[in-house]
Amino acid sequence: MLFEREELTAKGRLLVLERLFEQAAARGGAAPEPGHVPVDTLHAYGEFETHVRYLLEAAACQENTLNRKARLKKLEKALNALPDDLMASLPAGPGENWLCFYRSLMKFLALMDEAEIGLDAEEYSTVIQKMIQLAASVSEASAVKVDAGSMFALMLIQAEAQRMRKPKRKPRRKKRKTAKQTKAA
Repeated sequence: MLFEREELTAKGRLLVLERLFEQAAARGGAAPEPGHVPVDTLHAYGEFETHVRYLLEAAACQENTLNRKARLKKLEKALNALPDDLMASLPAGPGENWLCFYRSLMKFLALMDEAEIGLDAEEYSTVIQKMIQLAASVSEASAVKVDAGSMFALMLIQAEAQRMRKPKRKPRRKKRKTAKQTKAA
């Protein structure tokens, strides 16, 4: 037949969603060149890093076990790796690894929780607020535009990928129970 349609597979749906995300998230202007970080982003990163370094120094002055010292070193190593991830994420387009910095920032927060550096609610709120400001600054300067449309497309991709990992099961047939026949006496 002339107009036969092929059925859209799960992989095909995912490819369509990825293409639509790339269209929605592509920034109209030029992306920053590799190695270039805008001043606003540097300022936001500086505020975040300075605050966290003070917290790490305060935690290092407390009584530390070997396990805790190792967790603080791991946290400091993750903090030192953030600038490289930041510079890799800024010029990356929608089809590339533009989430690298955001993932590293989330991993850093998890490591911070594991290190148990003794944050109260106000300090924790300040750290999260500085992370949000930094993420917003990176989003504003990066090649990938993060707005409601692109985030919705990204959520659709995530939902489709999750659905692909867990295929539908065929419903089980219920077994019929046979009634026990009692012998008549």
